[in-house]
Amino acid sequence: MRDARVREPVLFAVAFCVADKIHNPLSGAAMDWDKSSFVYLVLIVDFACIFMFICFINFLNKRFKEYSEVFDKRNVEMRDFTIEVENLPFDFEYGGKDLMLSAQLWNHFESFVRESMEASAIANEDWEKLE
Repeated sequence: MRDARVREPVLFAVAFCVADKIHNPLSGAAMDWDKSSFVYLVLIVDFACIFMFICFINFLNKRFKEYSEVFDKRNVEMRDFTIEVENLPFDFEYGGKDLMLSAQLWNHFESFVRESMEASAIANEDWEKLE
C-alpha cells in the first residue's frame, strides 16, 4: 500500500546520439549525409509542409465560398422571406406591449404595399386594379 507521507520516486532520462552518420532505417546502410547537413533537409521539408498547408487552407476557404453561393441560390431558407426593419420605436412608446407594436407594424406594411400597388397601377394606367 502507498503511504501518503512517502514521496513517489521521480525518474529522469536523457537520450542523445553519439553517431555522426545517419543510417537508412529500411536497409540499415549509412547514408552519405552527416547530421549537420541533414538539418537543412529537415528545415526545407518543414517549410514546404507549412507552405502546402497554408495553400490548402486558402484553397478550402475559396471552395467553401463558391459552394456557399451555390447552396444559397439553390435552397430556400427563412431568411429569404424575412424583412429587415430599421429605426423601430422604443418600448416605452408602446408601453412595452409587443402586441401594440406588431399591430402598428402590420398596419404600416399593409399601407405601404397598398400605396405601392396603387402607384404601379396609376403608372401603367391599369384602372381595373384600382377598383
